[in-house]
Amino acid sequence: MKSLCIIFSVMTGIMMVNLSFAEELEVNISPSIGTLHVSGDQSKFREDWWTQDGLKGGVEKFSLQSSLSDQISLQGSGHAHIADKDYAAELELRSENKASFRAGFSHYSKYFDDTGGFYSPFADSSFDLGRDLELDIGKIFVEARLIQPELPKILLGYEHRFKKGEKSLTGWGGVTQSGITRNIFPAFKEVDETVDIFKAEVEHTINKVTLHDSFRYEHFQIDNTRFEEQRDLDAGTRKTVEVDDSRSHNSLFNTLHTEMRISEKLYASMGYLYSDHDGDGDFKMMTTPFADPFDKNWSASQLDLEQDSHIINMNAMVGPYKDIQVSGGVEGEVTDTQGDTDAVLTEIGFGGNLEEPGTRISSRKDLDGLKETLDVKYTGLTRTTLFAEGKWIQQAIDLKEQEFEDRSLTFERVTDSDRSIATYKAGFSTSPFRRVTLSAHYRRKNTSNDYDHEVDTEPSGYSAFIREQDITTNELQARISVQPKTWLRTSLEYRLEDTKIDTLFDNSPRSVQSGNYDANIYSLDITLTPISNLFLTTVQSYRDIRGKAFDNGIDAVIPYDGDIFTSINSMSYLFNENNELRLEYIYSQTDNFTNNSENGLPLLHDDRLQKVQTSLSHTISDNMKAKFTYGYYDYNGEHNDGVDDYTAHMAGLSLQMSF
Repeated sequence: MKSLCIIFSVMTGIMMVNLSFAEELEVNISPSIGTLHVSGDQSKFREDWWTQDGLKGGVEKFSLQSSLSDQISLQGSGHAHIADKDYAAELELRSENKASFRAGFSHYSKYFDDTGGFYSPFADSSFDLGRDLELDIGKIFVEARLIQPELPKILLGYEHRFKKGEKSLTGWGGVTQSGITRNIFPAFKEVDETVDIFKAEVEHTINKVTLHDSFRYEHFQIDNTRFEEQRDLDAGTRKTVEVDDSRSHNSLFNTLHTEMRISEKLYASMGYLYSDHDGDGDFKMMTTPFADPFDKNWSASQLDLEQDSHIINMNAMVGPYKDIQVSGGVEGEVTDTQGDTDAVLTEIGFGGNLEEPGTRISSRKDLDGLKETLDVKYTGLTRTTLFAEGKWIQQAIDLKEQEFEDRSLTFERVTDSDRSIATYKAGFSTSPFRRVTLSAHYRRKNTSNDYDHEVDTEPSGYSAFIREQDITTNELQARISVQPKTWLRTSLEYRLEDTKIDTLFDNSPRSVQSGNYDANIYSLDITLTPISNLFLTTVQSYRDIRGKAFDNGIDAVIPYDGDIFTSINSMSYLFNENNELRLEYIYSQTDNFTNNSENGLPLLHDDRLQKVQTSLSHTISDNMKAKFTYGYYDYNGEHNDGVDDYTAHMAGLSLQMSF
């Protein structure tokens, strides 16, 4: 008989459990060691692959399993990559048909490139922050379940999530040279976010009726700071904009759901969701050094937000009756939102600090919505299924916005808007031959928005000049799967997406097409096993994408027209029962760069990314296996003269041991 001592932290306390095992403990562990060397832009490599260069070691994976008795079992799993600070562990203690307890944690790092934009006409065409931008992301959880037969199933849980560190931003700072300004200087944000989640669930079935109630409470806290720098290369000056954002909210959600099988051909369900959201925060923007009138030193000492929402739905499914099955539902929503802000604009640098009268901004939004769904399925044809779906949403939104300075109303806008969304989808799936399957569908979605500004003291402001906006999306998808031999499976898929946005503005006689997007997407999957010890897979994808936005005659805004090709390939070859070779090759190429430096800032890409990884495994004994891995990474970007280019080599050795 063996014993195991399990120690883990739960918030501020430590729990220790000493367990004695009726049977031997089964453990699998795979320690590893390796190295990774990067030539070129190391921060870009870390952003792409979420790993650091240098010496590596840790545990690729581990698992444990044991039966404490005939009714009680213990399971655990996890991994630990020390250099990348990537850890995870989970334990579950289960009593058969009675209860279970789970606890665990995870932590990993997400990396960001510290390079900003690229503008080739400048002498310094790009800039780096010189910072290792890294965001730590993790969670801790505990969960207990009661699963005794004929009693309600109960779940109680707690979860703590966090994000802390620094990340890059795509809102870059301005750089001026020879009287030309382009936003290419990199910006970053310090992040400190936490959320605590408490949840409880109860489920019970009485005869043919199942009742389920789910309660969830969240406390969210955020303290972030954004840094943006602006440089004038002609004058040799720089400015820093610092934005402090602190917010917290408490959210409560409760969902009551019931479902019942009235008969073999009639099923019904009903649900009710209540949510309450109460948040507050403060905001501060400071420019250093400050110079009126273009720089900003703003602060908002009080940000309050309250939101209540009630959603109820009813659904039913009838059939199949004469090969027809029909399902549908209706859902109603009422949501009220109230927000208030106290803000102060401060001017600095004129012999002292001058505060303008306090500004108070308030808004209220009331939403009433109704959604209906209807699905029909027909299976009366041989080896064929036909289906059609419809979804309709109607929303009435009343929005009131006000701004006061020193208690005097300076701005007011009252908007009544109506939104309707209609989505239709129809298609089929058929297998006319034993090894051939065909499927296709067509989907159309139309969103219509109408705005009526009953009161508006600033009618020319954004977005009051928009009266109507329609968004229409069409999608066509077709797929054929063929398995001519037992050792060969292949499928080919095509998808067409097309979206158009039509907008009616003030003083406009007709709508203007303010946006257009269309894409042709092709994908090919092949799985091949020509001999019993060889396994091959390949996935090929090609996207031809175009996008255009209403530019109002601005040359800096250009249409998007580009191609994206992706290839993922793998091979596994078993020499014998003790030796196995694996090979993986990933290739991606983007071709959408247009050099519009004369009128704007080029933001698109012409680049190539590829990865080759091979591993050789050798079984040393029944309880031990060794694996050697080598990887090669390569990135080349022609759109920015190779600023982000890199190559990398990785080599590692791991052992898989069981005892």
